[in-house]
Amino acid sequence: MNARVWLTSLLHVGAALLVGCALRADLPTTPQLRFEADVALNNDRECQIDLGIRNVGPECFAGDARFEGQMEIRDAADTLRASANALEMAAIAADNVHWAMRWRGQLAPGVYRMTWGSDKYGFIVVKFAIVERNGRLHLTDDVLPVDTDIDGQSFTAGVAVEDRDTSVSEIDAAVAGNSPVATDDWTAFEVEPYGFELAIPPDWKHKDLTAPGTNMPSDWPVKRTVIFYPQDWADRFERNGPPDANAPPAIPAVSLEICIGSEEQFRRAYVEPNHRETLTINGVDVVREESGSSDYITVQYVLESPLRSDARIVLIDHFSGFTVRSAEYADIVELISAIIGTAEFTEQGARSEAPVQ
Repeated sequence: MNARVWLTSLLHVGAALLVGCALRADLPTTPQLRFEADVALNNDRECQIDLGIRNVGPECFAGDARFEGQMEIRDAADTLRASANALEMAAIAADNVHWAMRWRGQLAPGVYRMTWGSDKYGFIVVKFAIVERNGRLHLTDDVLPVDTDIDGQSFTAGVAVEDRDTSVSEIDAAVAGNSPVATDDWTAFEVEPYGFELAIPPDWKHKDLTAPGTNMPSDWPVKRTVIFYPQDWADRFERNGPPDANAPPAIPAVSLEICIGSEEQFRRAYVEPNHRETLTINGVDVVREESGSSDYITVQYVLESPLRSDARIVLIDHFSGFTVRSAEYADIVELISAIIGTAEFTEQGARSEAPVQ
């Protein structure tokens, strides 16, 4: 039970230094970020978790308007107990840490698993336990011995970070046009200047997000972001006021992004993948990329526009590569594959001239 929850922004890095860093354009193609979490019990015996991002690279990290950081706390039964989002990330100087947010709330005695990270940059997993002794709550050490048993609940503690290299899966086969889902009555979504089109189920919605965000370089390549999600998820993306620890996280099923720029600029916005392969969707070569670790894999599909050599359409699948999400939303995963499978550059669009945007 979470009777009280607070989420606050922490500013542990000088603003002047970060703004200067954000304006640089000669940045490395692959940011080197490490997620950190500090778990403690405060004086009110609430669980307090500070969530940070450390720039371990030699150069400044310019920030990211579509960082889409996510934090989840789940109990031993895998029930979601709290969640929070950090949509944007400020610039971080080399060898500095930015404490992005602080979560505070009441957790009953038990074993918990906290994940913190971003679909683009990877995740960490921290397991901890709260125990009651003599009427007071206590937090075990942040990193418990392997196979620790607390009150009959056994788990392996620590941070799980692994690389995964996979081949074309059943999901890819569905994307490539073999999906059993009928799409004849779906709604077309067109990106007219680039002759691009995909279809979404009639009971799904889309929402345009502002890009780029504040403190972003003037040559940031992501020009437009559109998210897609089922109609009954709409309230997740319209919430106002203080965060609700019991609300499901605001993670769209699919994102569409328009990226304009060179390959170097593209890699500033999208990390170098762990795995890459080429698929054919509706007669178009599509590069499928995986980035992340272990059970937290972001899958994206990159289509180069036939109208502009520096334009790319990027479709991001936020569910299929995540073990917990894909198990909980198997029907959504199937629809995501079908949606990606409808992507195409229309004949009319291929004949037109696209304005520079």
